[in-house]
Amino acid sequence: TKSSARPRQLSYDDDGPEWLSDMLDFLENVPHGPSGKTCSSTNAKSVFRQVRKLCSGDGITYKGWEDGVIFAKDRKITLEDTDLDALHKEARAFEAEHGRDKGHGWLLLHPIKKMKLY
Repeated sequence: TKSSARPRQLSYDDDGPEWLSDMLDFLENVPHGPSGKTCSSTNAKSVFRQVRKLCSGDGITYKGWEDGVIFAKDRKITLEDTDLDALHKEARAFEAEHGRDKGHGWLLLHPIKKMKLY
């Protein structure tokens, strides 16, 4: 991806997939999505945190869900091997069953969408 001269706001120090650090640059510096805008530093940080959890296989927990409820636990989500459209549908069904996050999609749906856009 091509980036602007805007300095990176977040650091990457994880042993995750090589594309993760590039995705962070994409979120902050490359206009994307229907609005053709970049993510704010706060939104990029939120998306990046959730994508790292998905890629690690740790899965995503939420204080509004019952104890032990974890989305995508023990599944290492990748750009190469994961059907992100199917994962997005799965996340919608998961939220319908366990409850939607109060952040209006920033927990599961937006991070998966951003992976698709990247």
